[in-house]
Amino acid sequence: MQTMWKALFVAFLAVGAGCSGPRGDAAGDVVVDAADTADTAPDTDTAPVDAADPDTVDALDTTPSPDTDANGDTDANGDADANGDTDTDTSEDADEDALSDTVVAVPAPLRVVIAGDSWSTGSVAPTREALDARGFADVTLTSQTTVVAGSRASEWATNQDGKLDALDAALDAEPPAAVLLLYLGGNDFNFAMAENGWSQAKRDGAIDAMVDDLRAVVEHALTGRPGLTVVLVDYTFFNYLEMRLVYGFDLAPTLLDFNAAYVTMAARKRDLAAETPGCEYAHNLGLLQHVYGDEQRIYPFEPWAVPAYEPGFFPAPGVAPGYDPLPGGHVAFPAPAPVHFDGLHPEPWAFRTILDHVLDQGLERLLNGLPWTPPAE
Repeated sequence: MQTMWKALFVAFLAVGAGCSGPRGDAAGDVVVDAADTADTAPDTDTAPVDAADPDTVDALDTTPSPDTDANGDTDANGDADANGDTDTDTSEDADEDALSDTVVAVPAPLRVVIAGDSWSTGSVAPTREALDARGFADVTLTSQTTVVAGSRASEWATNQDGKLDALDAALDAEPPAAVLLLYLGGNDFNFAMAENGWSQAKRDGAIDAMVDDLRAVVEHALTGRPGLTVVLVDYTFFNYLEMRLVYGFDLAPTLLDFNAAYVTMAARKRDLAAETPGCEYAHNLGLLQHVYGDEQRIYPFEPWAVPAYEPGFFPAPGVAPGYDPLPGGHVAFPAPAPVHFDGLHPEPWAFRTILDHVLDQGLERLLNGLPWTPPAE
């Protein structure tokens, strides 16, 4: 019987995967006008012979002054100056010509990689939509080989089925990835409880193992990639009561026990990011409770009735640097029933809410070349 519901659980997890430069000739950056192309006439001014052209003198050089500019003369006959333009201004200021020689800096192209479990799978389309809406339509999003429904951090840490190989290839494609959005840890805990049963010791052991494996994946991704930032995108509260109805299993004695385990995991992920340069934590626990509220729900097991509450009744999850409160929402309540189609995987519109929150927390700043957390005032 255990084998049957485990297979069903895995099957449902898989389903949940619901620039211009200066003008120049071919040999260099300076264009000389046609009037200054031949030095064949005798020098009639009182200036010394051109230092840049000791054997000949300018046919049009009639100004009694030394020849000191880049072409060997200081006349106003349209000779190219040190800036490569044909005006009479030899300063480094912007040119007065109709065709400007100003070099325009073009931002380097950006790429974001999404990797992880079925939450990563479900996040792809909403991430694209959220980036486009914020003006990041030019950011490349890569996920084809790195979103694996049902996967665990332990599988990634050991390169099971080449997961790390696929991640390396995605991160190192051109242009090299600037951000890795990583969704992992939930399956490690859920499968451990399903396979081994619940006890406080087993709960704590599963969380410790998950954090060790997650650290290994993060460190692997960051090694040799100084331009990469790994963002640990955390889950919202699930609706454990709906999960029990859909999948028919017990992972914890009560809803409160199950949610409290995810609060502990969130704090551990936050700490992992804090102690790992190049890693950031996106806190989402309680977000959907805060944004949407819920109607009263009746369930066939404890808590039998979940009272209604309005949007905004519970607090939003805290963000960096303090992450206060952690969690947001309320640990004794499930997620609003409509936001997950099975109690575990968010609907696309709910994912969009999550991704907007991730952008607000710091992802938008990263994509604009700024640190995840604004500097302290």
